[in-house]
Amino acid sequence: MIHMYFRSIGFSTEIPGQPLDMEAFVQQALESPDERVILGVGKDETYVEYYKYYGDNSGLVVHGRLNEDESVEVLDYAPFASSRNYLATSKTTMDYEDSTYVAFSQDEANGNEICFRLNNIIESMDVYEKVEKTLDVNMVNFAGLSLKGTVILPVAKDLNPDENARRIAAENASLAAYLAQNQEATGENLFENLLFGEPSEIVESLRQRFVEEDLLSVVDSFFMPHETTDYLYSLMGEIEDVQKWNNSVTGARVFCLGLNVTGTRFDLYIHQKDLVGMPMPGMRFMGSCCMQGVICAED
Repeated sequence: MIHMYFRSIGFSTEIPGQPLDMEAFVQQALESPDERVILGVGKDETYVEYYKYYGDNSGLVVHGRLNEDESVEVLDYAPFASSRNYLATSKTTMDYEDSTYVAFSQDEANGNEICFRLNNIIESMDVYEKVEKTLDVNMVNFAGLSLKGTVILPVAKDLNPDENARRIAAENASLAAYLAQNQEATGENLFENLLFGEPSEIVESLRQRFVEEDLLSVVDSFFMPHETTDYLYSLMGEIEDVQKWNNSVTGARVFCLGLNVTGTRFDLYIHQKDLVGMPMPGMRFMGSCCMQGVICAED
């Protein structure tokens, strides 16, 4: 599944004139990596990670096992991308799900919990505490890889900045509580839950606004994990910055959007052809993404 997200960083279905062969890029990463990490030198098994960049802060990572003849047995490979923002985390845990290492980090600033697919597995093993399944780190870096998204208008803000920020924080907290109870509450289901669920002061305010406005003008942002895969998300957030570049091999144009989603900032990568609308700061992005990233261990 993770291989489909190579498109997010510009690996389109075809290179002009020839089929796209990811195995060739894997071999290229093994022969001329931009970065290489080794674990277990001198032991029974030696593991390696090879990183090859094909765009701004993005590319391909290969995880493998080093054989006695120094050839590499490829265990898996995946797209990687990083954000320009690092997240200070109060707690990070690691788990192994569906043949994938994943990390769960809590945003120190607002308490948001983010799950992402781990790229730097070797570095993570060095700081892993097996009993509690925790990682001895206080910084992480993650980014979203998206295959589908839409640029939408911002929410009209008719209050002063402080009042608007308090309203958004309260409504986001209320939405988060609903979503924690029912992760399938998206779109019309979310509307129905808010309209007919248990009453509260915040919910009553939201219900009144739903009568007068449409869903996208009421909900400023949201961040909802997939019901079966924790590192896949549906999301909507404010676009704070827009960068664009071309994949160095395919020439495909990629957007890197700096997002603020319920108070957590990170970058999201999407192929230009998969984004509906022209992104600009102040607009919002709505879509889905695969979260992947790295833990930042202290030297």
